[in-house]
Formats: sequence, C-alpha cells, structure tokens
Amino acid sequence: DRLMYTGFRFATRGGISFGADDMVIPDEKAQILHKSSAEVREIERQFSTGLLTDGERYNKVVDIWSRTNEQIAKAMMDHISFDHVTVGGQSVREASFNSIYMMADSGARGSAAQIRQLAGMRGLMAKPDGSIIETPITANFREGLNVLQYFISTHGARKGLADTALKTANSGYLTRRLVDVAQDMVVTEEDCGTEEGLYLQPVVEGGDVVESLRERVLGRVLAEEAIRPDTGERILPAGTLIDELNMDRIEVAGIDRLKVRSPISCATRFGVCAQCYGRDLSRGNRANIGEAVGIIAAQSIGEPGTQLTMRTFHIGGAASRSVAAS
Repeated sequence: DRLMYTGFRFATRGGISFGADDMVIPDEKAQILHKSSAEVREIERQFSTGLLTDGERYNKVVDIWSRTNEQIAKAMMDHISFDHVTVGGQSVREASFNSIYMMADSGARGSAAQIRQLAGMRGLMAKPDGSIIETPITANFREGLNVLQYFISTHGARKGLADTALKTANSGYLTRRLVDVAQDMVVTEEDCGTEEGLYLQPVVEGGDVVESLRERVLGRVLAEEAIRPDTGERILPAGTLIDELNMDRIEVAGIDRLKVRSPISCATRFGVCAQCYGRDLSRGNRANIGEAVGIIAAQSIGEPGTQLTMRTFHIGGAASRSVAAS
C-alpha cells in the first residue's frame, strides 16, 4: 500500500500532458517517401510493359509501403527517444522527456503503432474484408489529412468497428459451441484405475526443440514409474503428480520420454478422473471432484479469440503485418 500511495503522490505532482510540439516529425520522412514513390513508379512501369502480373505488382507495392512505414517509424522513434542537451559546451545524448514517448515507453498508455500514426505516417489501411488498400496514407495526424486520405482512413475506422461488433459475436459463438460439447466433462472420481496413458517426449523440428518435455508433462500424473536410463534406478513411482520439484529430478536424471495419464485414455464412464486430468492450474494441486473441467477448457480456448478481435479496434484498422500473417 505504501508503494501504491508513493506512486499516486508522484503521479499527481508530476502529471503529464502533451502538446502539438511533442509529435516530432522526422526530417528524413520526405526523403524516404521520395525514394519509395520512385520504387513504386518503377514497379508500375514494369507492370505496364508486361514484366509483372497484377498480383505481383500489388504485392510489391504493398511491401514497399510497409517497409517505408517501418523506416519512418524507426526514424521518428529515434528522434523522440533521446534528447541532445549541451553540458559544458559539449552535446550529450540523454533519455528523452518527450511526453508521448514517456507515456508509451512506461507502458501507461499508447503504443509505438499509435505514435507512428501521430507523427510518422498512417500507412496502409485495410478494407472491411481484410484486403489492404495499396494507396498509403503518407500524412500523419500532426500534418493533417487531405480529403482522399481522410476518406481512405474511414475504411480503417469502419473495419475496426465492424470487427468489434461482428467478430466478437463469432468468437462468443465459438465459446458457446465448445461449452456445449465439453459441458459433461466433470471430475467424477479420484482414480479410474487405468494403466493406459500417453508417451510424451520433447517436440523437435529441424534440430530445434519446439516444446520441451517440461512444458509437455508439467502438471500431469505418471502412468509408469520414471526410470533413470543409465542406471535403471527408479526416480518416481507411478501415480506421482509431476510438479516443478519432480520435474527437476526428472531432468537431472536425463529422462527424455515419460508415460503420463491423460483424459484421452481415462476409463471413467461419465466425465474424467482426477488422476488422468492432473493439476488444476488455477490452484496448483490436483483437481477436486466436481470441478467442471470441460467448461474451463472451452472458455480457455474461446477467450483469446475475443481478445484478438478487440485488437483491430485499438489500432484504428491500420493494416498490421501480424494480423495479415495470422
């Protein structure tokens, strides 16, 4: 509480606000835009002479403007994240006191994507159907938008609102269907007595460990005893819940394959047993009888879907590469 009150006191005394001059437009912007426009003209020329298909032309133009947006954003962040002050006749670079930068950098409000629209360039906009409009908005909110740029902007704003209204319903409906399927999955007994289970080992792709054994078996119950491969010594008996301490012992012993209980192989007639389900992640110990584990699983899958939908709304429909990739 004392820490909280200290925070409140200094936030009140050192309140932050910003004016138009805090939106610093980088000097390099005009040069970067000129270079990109020349590249786009060259691609249009290649298209008109038949060297490129329309699809290739579109992809190249969108790539050029995405890269331009990132270059201008980087130049802008470099400008506002440091101040040059004169100390004893020498110019010294120190951390910036730019209000907008401090807000985003501290994590209080705003993000680099929003600052980019204020002082960099708004960039490419997405249509409501998700496709990217190839004419970028080269202006930012500090310089002001002309009629065409404002009209293209409304695409993005409309996409943000439409997504929030429509897609939230979709992800809510997904959650509802998942709950409908999984609602009968309840912990009904301590142990079904099965000897079945799944053999789990690290997931390796192209020589890289994508998912370690720890990530895969933590919180599960051993279906067979864990045996040290070099000496044959028994490390843990069957029926042991693998917690962090037990996992450390397994890793020290060099075991890389374990048979664990799983709801897939559970022999309980109605629902699932506590041994096959494993650890209740909200409390860190075994699941209690009566726990509605199916509904918890359904909501855990559905909830991130809603969060992803809301993300479009916050960046005002500006086409972001992560959204395009997904």
